[in-house]
Amino acid sequence: MTKFKKDNLSKQSHLIKFILQTEKSANLFKKQTIYTFIVDKRLNKPEIKKTLEKCFFIKIKNIQSLNIKKNSFKKIYISLKKDSKPLNISLSNYY
Repeated sequence: MTKFKKDNLSKQSHLIKFILQTEKSANLFKKQTIYTFIVDKRLNKPEIKKTLEKCFFIKIKNIQSLNIKKNSFKKIYISLKKDSKPLNISLSNYY
């Protein structure tokens, strides 16, 4: 398990690789407002939640993770709390 310090946001944020924008992830977002991220495999759910909440200023309701055996990353699905602001990303290519 990776341990982070509170003031170490730059080291945490590089472990969040990117927001996955595929047709499947766009459909999940459109139907259920679920975001899909690719993160470093070493992160666990509490660390992912803490990092995403600090980087994007959001409130996460639920995280589901999926290890990808071929690569050294995880695919995660997050849903936000109702009082959280939405992420400012563009998925308009898939609508």
